[in-house]
Parts: sequence; structure tokens; C-alpha cells
Amino acid sequence: MKSLISLAWFVAEALAGLLFLSGTACGQVDRAEWTEQVLLANGDLIVVRRAASRDTKGSPVSRRGGIRTAEVTFPDNRTVWKSEGAVRPIAVEVVDGIALLAVDIHSRAACTKYENPIGSVLFFRWKVDRWERISRMEYPKNGRVNLLLSPWGRSSAEDVSGFIKHADKHARPGNSMVDRQLDQRIVDKSSDTCELYKKG
Repeated sequence: MKSLISLAWFVAEALAGLLFLSGTACGQVDRAEWTEQVLLANGDLIVVRRAASRDTKGSPVSRRGGIRTAEVTFPDNRTVWKSEGAVRPIAVEVVDGIALLAVDIHSRAACTKYENPIGSVLFFRWKVDRWERISRMEYPKNGRVNLLLSPWGRSSAEDVSGFIKHADKHARPGNSMVDRQLDQRIVDKSSDTCELYKKG
């Protein structure tokens, strides 16, 4: 009888330990929040709110973990893009009061879901209460990569925060593509995740 009670206590303590560890692991997420100035294709400047999250710790060869989420809130505060980390915003436009957005994709699953788009780039338009996918031709021809692509530093203390001017985005690591024409990004084979997966 004592051995059964001891076993029950052991199992209960082990389960409690596992629950604690899983709760701790779930809590190991860094979140960056900031506002940024964005230069539109027509020369206007707008300000959007941004947020992104990622796992605090990565693999033994990676200081930071995988990117979990990405968000963009447009100036009207009602139009919001939210996606998992494999689908990341790279550009926004506002044309005749309608929000447009370009994203690139970073996973095999997303490539399959979206049928391997050219350059791994997708385009969307806000329609009443949802985002609808559109073609490249429906996005401004002279559109550029105009969003901060990487808000991350070497640690959470170095992650972006506060207000970021459009002209200052290049100063942060991982943002050399900012201000390039979207068509240049699309033909950049080194950034074409879906094509790289096909070869791999």
C-alpha cells in the first residue's frame, strides 16, 4: 500500500513538474512593439503600428528562436494584418483610402498553401472586414519594400521599440532590402524561399 501511495505521489510530482516546465517554455517569447514611418509609392508618409514575437531561445547554433507572429495596424486603427511568423509583411500602401499589403513567406507549408508564388511574395487588399489576395498587377507598380523587415537585436534588450523614421530603417541589421523596388525583391533568388525549398 505504501509503495502505491509513493508511486502516486511520484507521478503527481512528475506531472506538476512537466506542467511547470511547459508553462515556462510557453512563456519564453519575446515581443517587440513599435511605430514606424512608411514612405508610400505616391510620396506620402504614413505611420503604422507594428508588433512581432519570437521564441526567446533558439537551437544551439541560434541565439534567438523562431519568429511566431507579425502584425501591422494601419493609421485608421481598424485595418489590422496579423499572421504567423512564416508570413511576414514587407510593404504597405494606401490607395484611395484602401489598405494594400505585401508579404513574403518563409516556410515549406506556406509555400504549399499559397502554391509557390513568384519570388515567395504575396499581395493583399483590405475589403470591408477581411484581407483578399490580389495579383501583383493590382498593387502599385512602383511599390517598394517600405516596412522594417527585422526588428530583432542580439537580445530582447536590443529589439526595436518606440518610433522609427523611414530614413533610419537601414541602420538596423537585416534591413538592407528596405527601399528597394518590390520587383527587385521578387526576382532576388536568394530571398525566394519557395524556390530554395524546391531545390532542396
